[in-house]
Amino acid sequence: MIRKVLSFLWPVFPFLAGCVTTIDARTYTDANWPIAREKLGRVVILPARYDTPEGVEEISQLTSKAIVSLPNTEVVDPGPFLAELGQPLAATPISDYEAVLAARKLNLDTVCLLRVGRYGGYFGMSLPPVVWKSETTLVYGLRLIDAASGKLLLDTVRRRSTGGFYAVRSARDLPEELLEDLASLFALDREEHKIGQRDQREVQGPLVLRRD
Repeated sequence: MIRKVLSFLWPVFPFLAGCVTTIDARTYTDANWPIAREKLGRVVILPARYDTPEGVEEISQLTSKAIVSLPNTEVVDPGPFLAELGQPLAATPISDYEAVLAARKLNLDTVCLLRVGRYGGYFGMSLPPVVWKSETTLVYGLRLIDAASGKLLLDTVRRRSTGGFYAVRSARDLPEELLEDLASLFALDREEHKIGQRDQREVQGPLVLRRD
């Protein structure tokens, strides 16, 4: 029955649906960020604060991959850094002051603090007629701190959702979306991304039907 309905709706899908990416972010950067991002040096990434171990590992790895792509940057093992902090629990907040002191003792240049609010998806369907909606959502905050000066280089809170009616999204899309969003974040050098300005935009994409 479902196949018959889908066959009937297939010709009109392009007019009924689309995959939309909505980004809502507030980002603050140091005045010298375009230069600072070229000299992050030895960076330690505090493992992401999130509610599942699997999510923490994946998000931390993806953040490391995005940061290490910057010139003159090396991402180091967070083990010694966490030991210096006293092996804090995942729910324990880490202050900028504590992070900077620990980084200085270990001769690190930059600290990355990452908190994740949401990293998942949604799928809903009603019958009949066949109507479904799927969406993936990222919500995270990221701070980059210069260990030598204690200055905040970058501070952002971002929400990115992708999907819509008759779109097919799943958790398998999340890594690519996070990498894309981080790449956009670390490349901030355009006029519209001055300090304190808000980035809010929608990106229209084609309807994507895929077998999972």
